[in-house]
Amino acid sequence: MSAKKVAILVSGALFAVVLVSCQQVFTFSPLKAFDQSPANMTPQQQVNYAEDALKSGNPTTMKTAYEAIKSSTDPNVQLVAGQLAFGASGASAALTQALADVASGASISTVQSVLNNVDTTLAVSGAQNIVNAAAGGAPVSDSQYAIAAAAYIVSAAQAAGGFDKLSGLTSGPGSSDLAEAKTLVSNIQATNSSLATTIQSFY
Repeated sequence: MSAKKVAILVSGALFAVVLVSCQQVFTFSPLKAFDQSPANMTPQQQVNYAEDALKSGNPTTMKTAYEAIKSSTDPNVQLVAGQLAFGASGASAALTQALADVASGASISTVQSVLNNVDTTLAVSGAQNIVNAAAGGAPVSDSQYAIAAAAYIVSAAQAAGGFDKLSGLTSGPGSSDLAEAKTLVSNIQATNSSLATTIQSFY
């Protein structure tokens, strides 16, 4: 199978898995009041609000929901928090677009520019939620590992002075974020090796 066909399959699979993973952690509860502040809700109401915010796809609402649950000690809630941060920061959309660009034959510099259109601080915060979720035994998907890794790669590139500075980077600005990204990529299952390879091409 050609590299282009593999990239198309990977990008399509990632998009599908992102959508499914957003829906698998909690069962759907009808949206009741996005105008009610999560700060006035019980912890379970905040989780319900967070799931509804995730389904809404609204970045502002997702960010509000994220702030409400990001410090939860429940690994499954940490997983939802990571998804919210990825959605609100643009990381999920950016990586999906980057993979689509790879499939269409775009240059790596073009692909990297797409990843730069991300709220890096929020995305990295979400990546840490994913790390916490995995440490607590929550079922982290390959796509979630990939987006978390991409967030750290963008952060590393910004600290190091560009994506072209990442090759062989082992110390100095950006090195710790790059190391974290590599660890996350290593958690991607062998059955999704093409996804891991694509993420690794960014550094």
